[in-house]
Amino acid sequence: MNDRFSVTRAPSGVGINGVAEIYRRAGISQATYFNWKRQYQKLAPLEIRRLKQIKDENTKLRTLVADLTLDREILQAIDRRRI
Repeated sequence: MNDRFSVTRAPSGVGINGVAEIYRRAGISQATYFNWKRQYQKLAPLEIRRLKQIKDENTKLRTLVADLTLDREILQAIDRRRI
């Protein structure tokens, strides 16, 4: 879940409008919050950290694959011009 955001950090006694304000400030919809809650509520904190690490690694690997693919295409274009 987004580390910057937690409805549980809301002051006690916050009404519906207060919770809506928290969603607005976090830049998410209420539906997004409930999707995150459903997705992460069953996971232990260690599992959540591991999931975040895996997602971060996946992002880095996707970037690396994109860079290597671009390099390969450039080299193939250069090779085609030589022929």
